[in-house]
Amino acid sequence: MPCALPDTMDARGVAGHFAQGIPYKLRNIWQHERSGIVIEVKQGRKRTRKRPYRSVNGRIYNTILTAMLCRPKYPVVTLTTDFGLQDHYVASMKGVILSVSPATPIVDITHEIPPFSILSGGYAISQAAPCFPPNTVHIVVVDPGVGTARRAILLQAGGQIFVGPDNGVFTLIGNGDREAKCFEITRRDLMRSQVSSTFHGRDIFAPVGAAVACGRAATADVGPQIFDWKRLDGLEPQEIERETWMGQVLSVDHFGNLITNFRSSEFPFLSSQGFEIGIAGQWIRRYGATFGEVPSGQILAYPGSAGYIEIGVNQDHAARRLQAAAGQPITLRRTGSGEIRQSEILEKAL
Repeated sequence: MPCALPDTMDARGVAGHFAQGIPYKLRNIWQHERSGIVIEVKQGRKRTRKRPYRSVNGRIYNTILTAMLCRPKYPVVTLTTDFGLQDHYVASMKGVILSVSPATPIVDITHEIPPFSILSGGYAISQAAPCFPPNTVHIVVVDPGVGTARRAILLQAGGQIFVGPDNGVFTLIGNGDREAKCFEITRRDLMRSQVSSTFHGRDIFAPVGAAVACGRAATADVGPQIFDWKRLDGLEPQEIERETWMGQVLSVDHFGNLITNFRSSEFPFLSSQGFEIGIAGQWIRRYGATFGEVPSGQILAYPGSAGYIEIGVNQDHAARRLQAAAGQPITLRRTGSGEIRQSEILEKAL
């Protein structure tokens, strides 16, 4: 059974370590696997001639028989775009990344962001990024301003690295880390030799992200630190009058559910008191913990897995029914302290 070395150790120290008769259990191996490499050491036969760096008490040890890599050599690189999969764009970016750093693992978060929807792209990366290991490099390309004066940036936040356009797509990421640092990408030698005015994902973001992932460039080396990087407005609900708040749709998922910017923890009364949520001239007054609490085809508000209030239809598409999209304004109003009314669930606003 492979045994785990307690610390960094070169080949000369392996034999002496294992000759001490230190007991190892399976959990020791698991612990070491999480830190990098497990080395299998096998005891050899006795010999009369001793080699100090390979023998202990007359025994020879074949010090390294197996090395199992338990984590990638380089950090993961992820891709989030509005490119879709019909064209060559995603593959071109991956080719550039692998040309710079062939050993870098690449993970597709999504390429189905609605075209030009900076808000949806920002929401998607803010939800996916915390699930990845530290120092993951996230390349995000939702870039309707490509080729204009908008800057290319690298953001360090939450122990991870984000590369993309300076158009507000990293607002939710930056808002979650007061120690976030942002750098404008200006180093021409990290980009492709020819930079298109319409495909910065391939020509700037992919090669720079790969260079940082493989260690060719440090985050602070891509260009000067900046403090005025763009943040989107209106991402926090505003109380516009007593017990009435104005918010917006952050994103629409594959099932048509609307993710609002109302955090469940900040509006606990929804589960027990009267309320109404107005969107696109219609009102929702039903709240449930999950879709199955209402009949098929019925609309409701519910606490989503991301911590926001969402609006959905049991086995149907809420966005189509409400004709809603990311960025659409929403009104939330507390209507009373009693139980939620069970009358009309959805009605036209007057």
